[in-house]
Amino acid sequence: PLQFLRQINPHLLRRAARQARRVITFSRFSRDLVVNALGPGWEERVEVIPPGVDPAWLDLQRMQGDPTTAEILFWGRLEIEKGLFELLQAMKEVALQVPHSRLTLIGEGNQRQALEAEARRQGIASRVHFPGWLGEGEVQRLASTARLAAFPSRIESFGLSVAEAMGAGVPVVAGRAGAIPEIVADGVTGTLVPPEDPQALAAAIVAALKHPEPALRMAETGRAAIRERYSWDRAADRLIELYRAE
Repeated sequence: PLQFLRQINPHLLRRAARQARRVITFSRFSRDLVVNALGPGWEERVEVIPPGVDPAWLDLQRMQGDPTTAEILFWGRLEIEKGLFELLQAMKEVALQVPHSRLTLIGEGNQRQALEAEARRQGIASRVHFPGWLGEGEVQRLASTARLAAFPSRIESFGLSVAEAMGAGVPVVAGRAGAIPEIVADGVTGTLVPPEDPQALAAAIVAALKHPEPALRMAETGRAAIRERYSWDRAADRLIELYRAE
């Protein structure tokens, strides 16, 4: 959605929007982008209806993973805006303090080769795994035993992977950027760090791995919040309500 908004001619966007009574976005952050693109007078016509999280994530059973490995997961596009170079830089420090830590970056993207080179440059290639895209069931299987999910994005129009991880009860460290603070309440349902700050990211990951009890408590609170706020039933009800109002 962000790439679309950057590339589309604002004049064409305004012209198309004039044919609509309402414009729907997934987050307040995206809403502000759209309102800014469309110009004055659109504040009351752009609605926020977050998507739902697949029930399979909400029903996922947390399992005991390999006790000799502290597995950190990311899933999504391997692109600059996902903050993965900072994550690899952070992992160098994490590896020193938590020697049994390992990072798996699930997904594909334009930056995969550069990220693999960065892992080698940081001296952590042996503990960073790039499996490519996996089926959702396999991602869920890995998430069920992961110690932590890390999403240090520089910008997000919503952050579905963040919501999925929280819905599954996985402790989350994420970037305080874009729409992510709408999903993660810092210190309550997860941990937020400044974007593009490998030191802060490393400190948050190390804290979650060395002191898992607070991270797990936040994860349980986060799971309940996702179940309440991000169901498809809730999204459908809101959409029906919007149509009826018209």
